[in-house]
Amino acid sequence: MESHFHKIFSSYSKLNEFFTTSRQSLGLLKLYLPFDRTISNLTKNQYNKEVSKKYP
Repeated sequence: MESHFHKIFSSYSKLNEFFTTSRQSLGLLKLYLPFDRTISNLTKNQYNKEVSKKYP
């Protein structure tokens, strides 16, 4: 009886651990994605500036 409960509890804690780590990685992604967008927007703007300089 005790071991059965222990198995359930350990699998639950493993699941909980997994969800915690995935939640943390999701948070990191959310932090990174806007930053990534900003970089791509900056490079696009830079590219547009260069193009408009070359072809006025």
